[in-house]
Amino acid sequence: ADTSTRYTWNGCECKKQWTDPSSGEGARPQSCQTSCCQGHQGNWWCMVEDADCEGDTHGNCIPEDSEEDLPTCKNSPIGWEDNEGDDCATYRAEGWCTPSGGYGENWDQTWGSFAAYTGAGGVSALKACCHCGGGARKDTAQPGCADISGWLDPYGVGCSLYSDYAWCTPTGGTGLGWHEEWGAPKGNPPATTACCACGGGTR
Repeated sequence: ADTSTRYTWNGCECKKQWTDPSSGEGARPQSCQTSCCQGHQGNWWCMVEDADCEGDTHGNCIPEDSEEDLPTCKNSPIGWEDNEGDDCATYRAEGWCTPSGGYGENWDQTWGSFAAYTGAGGVSALKACCHCGGGARKDTAQPGCADISGWLDPYGVGCSLYSDYAWCTPTGGTGLGWHEEWGAPKGNPPATTACCACGGGTR
């Protein structure tokens, strides 16, 4: 069986083995022994370890060949760990950092700064991890388009995360990271108006 850790588009860890009682055709639940399995609609998905991370009990899986990637960002260097052996997934799962490069709500101030926990080459999570505001971002800038400056949705999330987490598509639809249960993207205006990556912005 595949033992490598898999992640959803929202960067949340998949359970290695799971059974979803609600996904069965008729009375047969879907079981999966390999983290990610193909659903009835053809998409690969998993039950997640932490529903608070995903905002749901399940999510669509990032394809295995881009496991270190978010759609527009990849952790760099790949496989980075700090001097205590914690990796980018741990920083996100533990709530130690924020996507804007700040300290997360679970970072204990007595630990000092991120700079005290550098990995190889003196690189800290702030530089290495997408979820901490670092990583290597792919240029998805659309020529002649600018996001509405300073825009945030009602939950304090900006355009870059809508792009990173595949919450939307450039044609204004919802992406692989978005959950139908969340309803339509919220905000005044919503991301589909504010963000280039979601089909909005000023062109």
